[in-house]
Parts: sequence; C-alpha cells; structure tokens
Amino acid sequence: MDPIAGTPPLALSREARCVRDLLWRCDLPVVAHVPAVLEALARRGFAESTAGLLVRSMVGPDEDVLVVVPRTARVEIRVSYLVAPEARAARARALARLLAECCGEAEAAT
Repeated sequence: MDPIAGTPPLALSREARCVRDLLWRCDLPVVAHVPAVLEALARRGFAESTAGLLVRSMVGPDEDVLVVVPRTARVEIRVSYLVAPEARAARARALARLLAECCGEAEAAT
C-alpha cells in the first residue's frame, strides 16, 4: 500500500524508447473505473485535450500529460520537458501516486 494515497501503488516503468526520462507507463487496476479516474484528475486541475473514444489525453497544471487508453486502462505518462532531467523520474512517480489516489476514489465511488 502507498502510505500517502492509502491505495496500492501502480507499477510504473519507463518506456523502452525513452532515453530522457520523459515517457513512462503504467496500468490502472480496473478498466471500468477509467471514466471516474478521468473525473478525479479533472478535479485536480487536469484538462482534457482530446475527447476521443480510443485515447483520452489529460494535461496537468504543470504541463505533464497523461494519455489514457480506456479500453485497456493503459496510461502513458509524459513528463513535461520543462522538468529538470534529474527530477523527471521523481515527477513520474508522483504522477503515478496521483493516479493511484484517483483509482482509490473511483473504487470508493462504485
């Protein structure tokens, strides 16, 4: 359990094609909770930049982007290039914790 979020942490991994720690990925635990997770992100200041059925893209207040594939619950975390290189992995972990919190809210709401 994540002591901050109170929910199980999401398995985070760096994308194989990424060499600058800007692209990461994880999977949400329950596909059915994706709409509620997106709503929870919106309450935290993320704005939807695409509204497609296949891919949903949420831009955060610090220009980080979360690309969610609703059908599979896969999430690509795109850390803002403005983040210092030595802080990018920590930012990705913080975004994964935020996603875990949103998953916890979504699960509690159902």
